[in-house]
Amino acid sequence: MTVQFSKTYLESVKDTLYCDAETSPARREAVFLLELTLRVMLYCLYPFTPHLVHQFLKACSLSLTPPVFSVGMPSVWDEVGALRNQVNAETEILRQAKLLGKNTEAKVTLLGLPLPQEQVVDVLGVSEVKVGTEFKVELHDGHKCPRCWKFHRDATELCPRCAKVEQTA
Repeated sequence: MTVQFSKTYLESVKDTLYCDAETSPARREAVFLLELTLRVMLYCLYPFTPHLVHQFLKACSLSLTPPVFSVGMPSVWDEVGALRNQVNAETEILRQAKLLGKNTEAKVTLLGLPLPQEQVVDVLGVSEVKVGTEFKVELHDGHKCPRCWKFHRDATELCPRCAKVEQTA
């Protein structure tokens, strides 16, 4: 579970946590889910290391209440996981051909979107996702944002999201 969580979720929200405004709904959702995950892990550790869990909770000013275990990954996440593996395989081919450095340098064309477009971009770790008639991964031809390192098509230095955050800061 932790490997899949690290590989998929943490990688997809890393950009949101670092680059979005502190009050943005996407960042608040990510922080909430990370805190919930921490609580579930502490709840699981409690029978084996109660003193350690109590010390941690005291240091962080948290309390341990019974978590809700009615979580099951919806089938859409199986589809997203398979899509992520497919995109990563294609980006690795481009990387070995020295055409691509990082996934953020890629734009992906998909046959359909299993989630909202912004979430698909984050889960895949690419700069752009669009819907087309064939699956394709290629080098993005836009400008690199110096703040989030994603590529965008605007003529400005910062991407629209980072420019919005900078204006509110």
